Amino acid sequence: MNPNEREHFEELCASYVLDALEADEAAQLEQMLQQVGPDDVAFFQSMQEVALLLPLEAEPVAPPAVVRQRLLDEVRRRKQALSSSSSSMNALTAAVAWWQSLTLAWSAAMVFLIAGAGASYMAWNYTGRVDSLQKAVVDLRIREKMFTAEILRMTKANQKQRKLLAQNKSEIKAIRNELERKTKLAQLLATRNVELVRMQVGRSRKTRSYKGGYGKLLWNPKTNKALLQLANLPRLKDKSYQLWMIEAGRKLPYKAGVFAYEGDKANFFEAPVPAPKRRRRLQFAVSVEPKGGSPKPTPTGPIIMATKKIRISL
Repeated sequence: MNPNEREHFEELCASYVLDALEADEAAQLEQMLQQVGPDDVAFFQSMQEVALLLPLEAEPVAPPAVVRQRLLDEVRRRKQALSSSSSSMNALTAAVAWWQSLTLAWSAAMVFLIAGAGASYMAWNYTGRVDSLQKAVVDLRIREKMFTAEILRMTKANQKQRKLLAQNKSEIKAIRNELERKTKLAQLLATRNVELVRMQVGRSRKTRSYKGGYGKLLWNPKTNKALLQLANLPRLKDKSYQLWMIEAGRKLPYKAGVFAYEGDKANFFEAPVPAPKRRRRLQFAVSVEPKGGSPKPTPTGPIIMATKKIRISL
């Protein structure tokens, strides 16, 4: 309810309790009372209570003495003027009727006086309630602004804490990965028969964009455990690097892992290198494949780096 509607509603309530509304206005107020909130209904009920108490607040007022004296003089004059009892009776009856009419007029005047006093009281009471409500509204608006500012501050602080927490989680994850890599590297270096295989980027036209990159493979043929290091390679957006093991005398190479190189630094990966069947010459190579690896048993993209042929002892 906007301020204009509120003012109209309160005016209807004041007129309603004084029985000063037309039928259509009374029906309008009754319909509004079914739609407004409990606070507005309570306001209407309080005005009804005030209207009921108005007659009790007015003190009894006696007619002025001059009116009573005039009445008695009129009664004596008419009594003397009338000679017969019937005439006297008629005069007395007329005097009584005049007194009754005067009393009725005085009562009507009192009713109007009480109504005026009631209206003045209600206007005063209404003004006081409006002032109180306006102060309460101002106070609530100030509190609302304070709460809004506090909620905004807490929201920003919460976002900052979440961002810091996410950053800490990322750093913790990177530290764990580095620790895991170093642990695996230390375990692999602690075993016997570890082979260090180096790879360099080729010099063909297809490998120009990978110039300066290199790879290293730490591999234990007996335990079939290996760690692959890739460095100085470009980061691939929709493709992946894939490691291959080529065994002499075998038509198809072995798939030895697909890796998501992050660039900017050396990346280590645990390579699932298969165990060769016999003592043979082997060669490792890295190709560029669709994301997720080659869909075929052979490389589909360019081979960017490879090792020299090596002989292993099982």
